[in-house]
Amino acid sequence: ELAKFYEFKSIIEFHHTKKVDSPSGTSKHSAHLINLPESNIQSVRSDAFLAKQQIYFGSSSERILIDHESFSRESFIVGIQLCLKKIVEATEFMEGLENIID
Repeated sequence: ELAKFYEFKSIIEFHHTKKVDSPSGTSKHSAHLINLPESNIQSVRSDAFLAKQQIYFGSSSERILIDHESFSRESFIVGIQLCLKKIVEATEFMEGLENIID
C-alpha cells in the first residue's frame, strides 16, 4: 500500500558471504510487490549479517523504513514447519509463503 503514495522506493538487503543469489529471492519478491525494478535493489554480503532487508519509501519531505533482520536461522523454523504441513495436505502447486499462510 505504501508504494502507491511515495515517489521513491528502494531495497537494501544484507546477507552472509556464503549467500549464493544476489539479490536474494526475498528481495526480488519484495521489489515485485512494490513495482520496483531489480536494479534498485542494493545487495551487501558480509559475515556481520545472517539476513536483513530494508525497504525505503520516500518523498522530498519524509521517509518510511521497513527493517527486518534475522539473527538466527531459528527464525525460519515456524515457516518451514508450516510449509511441511501444507505440502502433505496440498492438492495443487503453490508458490510463495503468502499463498500458504492462512
